[in-house]
Amino acid sequence: MASLKMFLAIVGILFLGAFIAVGLDLNFDNMVVVHLFTIVVFIFILLAFIGISRGQGIPRNQIAKHYHIKRITLGGFFLSVAITIVAFLSFLFIAAFFLELFVLAGYSPPEVVAESAVDGFGMYILAVIAVAVMPGIVEELCFRGTIQREYERRFGVVISIIASSVLFSLIHMSPQQTVAQLFMGILWAVVYLRTRNMTYPILMHFLNNFIVVTIMYIMTFTDGGTPGYIGDPNNAGEVSLLTMGLMGFAFLILGTYVLIRLVKRLPAGEVQWNDVTAPAISTTETPVTDDNYLDDVVATIECRKSKSTPRERFFAMTNWGFFFCVAIAAAVWIFEFIGG
Repeated sequence: MASLKMFLAIVGILFLGAFIAVGLDLNFDNMVVVHLFTIVVFIFILLAFIGISRGQGIPRNQIAKHYHIKRITLGGFFLSVAITIVAFLSFLFIAAFFLELFVLAGYSPPEVVAESAVDGFGMYILAVIAVAVMPGIVEELCFRGTIQREYERRFGVVISIIASSVLFSLIHMSPQQTVAQLFMGILWAVVYLRTRNMTYPILMHFLNNFIVVTIMYIMTFTDGGTPGYIGDPNNAGEVSLLTMGLMGFAFLILGTYVLIRLVKRLPAGEVQWNDVTAPAISTTETPVTDDNYLDDVVATIECRKSKSTPRERFFAMTNWGFFFCVAIAAAVWIFEFIGG
């Protein structure tokens, strides 16, 4: 257990360090190193999930089932592609609108330089693995497969969607992407609630990031080079803020309607917690007297521990961890906004 805790602590430091590096916009001269470092971090986190599952007594061949990773039909695959494309177009303009508001408020987002990120086919493949494949698996296991499931169990559907989506948006520590990631997080949370199959949000997350990387790769072949980001102050005035806002909300409303229709076509799944529901902790405390105050307090604590399960104790710790991650992510987000 001690070695597992130490291992998870190292993974946590790597995880936090990687996202802080991205959030603070640290400069890396070699994008190959950046992509490889990102892949290694995600592999460590994936190994941590396997280690936690094994520590809970889950057989290795049952880990995928524990996280609700199941097969999908060919029809489900094409529905996932359609949902991803509609969502990408629906959230693009509203995200651009809010980015313009951020720019007006003083935020200066970094310009996307596709040539350095996907310079050549080999770099493109590496970027697909680092930006689409690994995040699609690991981030969905974190936010939909763990946080959303646990918070749904304790606080209900609405809070679980909000908590997982807000943290998913903030943990990337990039105001430039916040709005789009928030809407995407909500969509993938709803898809998981509908299907109870993690394969769907994993696939959609991969497809969304794959589209972004592929667009950047295609941009490297254009004669004019890479265009500035949406919301670039140098491009201000080309489209009025009011026009962009109207387009954004129109696409959002229309796209949401289409997405609801498409999501309803996905196969409905049943709630499966994969384990026995934990018994409720008794709120009855041992009476405390003046003569044996310390003994009574110790007895009360031991009584509560004996009536709680490892999952409940783990959840109590992850509550603090959740709010700590939100605080760190929000602080770096504000720092990036002010410093940008």
